[in-house]
Amino acid sequence: MNLNFFLPNQCFFCELPSYAESLCHRCYTQLPWQQHHCPQCAIPMEKTQLCGHCLTHPVYYDKIIAPFRYESDIRRAITALKFEQKLYYASLLGKLFCDFFTQSSHKKPALLLPVPLHRKRLKERGFNQSLEITKVLKKHLAIPLDRYCLYKKIHTSPQSEQHINARMQNVRGAFDLQRPITCETVALIDDVVTTGSTASEIARLLKKQGVKKVYVFAMARTSIHPN
Repeated sequence: MNLNFFLPNQCFFCELPSYAESLCHRCYTQLPWQQHHCPQCAIPMEKTQLCGHCLTHPVYYDKIIAPFRYESDIRRAITALKFEQKLYYASLLGKLFCDFFTQSSHKKPALLLPVPLHRKRLKERGFNQSLEITKVLKKHLAIPLDRYCLYKKIHTSPQSEQHINARMQNVRGAFDLQRPITCETVALIDDVVTTGSTASEIARLLKKQGVKKVYVFAMARTSIHPN
């Protein structure tokens, strides 16, 4: 862990002094870090190999990069950000992702695109949690951010309210582009990936428009797959 990466603060989770970090060493090491997972969809599994679902159900994105399982303190942080308007968790989650990414062998994409909310949902919530996280990634990874190019044109039901196998159909055709994207590699930014249906649908759109590689930067990955 880069001890100088975080702003001085008390620990976000246990509130004990954290000196040069936003998390104390104990809370940091106890985070639900991904260990073995599918190299494409990042679903947690016992071995690092393609899962059965990815072998039999092709997706449009190239890879999901998610440092954490959607559990314990990470789940609480994402929930607090998304539903309790605790925007400071966007900074924490974004910095944790950047810390992980800079120590990995992953190559930087040319552009960051936050997964958009429909304007009705944005008005209800007051902010887009994916955009707030993307701002942190832009700053610390030095990758351009385009917050307006990708938009959601259809107000769909929340994915969390859909049966797992209906999620892909729920978002089919729901997104569009304001203008063409000229770069070849793009990263979609989201807080948590459940089935990957939204990511795959957006990747389908981007590749149809000429993007070569679409990666998904997610803060966490659930252990759920469609049947």
